[in-house]
Amino acid sequence: MATDRSTRTSEPAAPASVRRSRSPRARSPRQLEENARNRAEIVQAALRVFAEKGFAGTTLETIAKLVGLTRPGVLHHFPSKDALFEAVIADQEEWARRRYLGDDAPVADDPLATLRSLVPFIGRDDDSRVRLQMVQMLQGEAVSGHPAAQRFARQRLSNVRRQVRARLHQAAEAGELRRDLDLDALATLVSSAINGLQAQWLLDDQVDTAAAFETLVTTLSATAVPDGPPAANS
Repeated sequence: MATDRSTRTSEPAAPASVRRSRSPRARSPRQLEENARNRAEIVQAALRVFAEKGFAGTTLETIAKLVGLTRPGVLHHFPSKDALFEAVIADQEEWARRRYLGDDAPVADDPLATLRSLVPFIGRDDDSRVRLQMVQMLQGEAVSGHPAAQRFARQRLSNVRRQVRARLHQAAEAGELRRDLDLDALATLVSSAINGLQAQWLLDDQVDTAAAFETLVTTLSATAVPDGPPAANS
């Protein structure tokens, strides 16, 4: 969700009285566990609110109500809305790492089939909705100039292109792609398709994005020269 940079405001940091209350002191394992649980609950609540309302439209009061805290209670764990936003982005990045198959995954008999491991990133179930909504929101915030969102969006786009190109390279090595294909350009096109299918699914979950992505993979496979040598630019 893009917002006008001129209207974006960050909530003030915690007051001095709250900051002074955070002086380092020994904590029991039980206190540490409870603190970690509270932080995780705040981050998950913030994820939902940021994804729906964007950065400027989110308030700490709204997040606090979702977890049964007050605004100062949230500020006890995160000194500002910016700090909480950074924590949500870090959680989003960790979710993406868990969902990726990875460059070093075993190659299937049909190397192009490894592209199908990216299907969770185009929208297929309600569990993915808030995560994909967050991705789209962060891209909008990045275009509007939010520094943390820009870092996320640039790194994400780079990672997706890298993942896609690795899979295309595997297919090229197996002779499943034409020799004249530009794998870098093709990786950009596939990455753009993933982004577009995400947005379509969020706007209309009746769109069968998995089938659309399957059609794309099949189309790539149809360009193969079965007995040809690997792509020259692989």
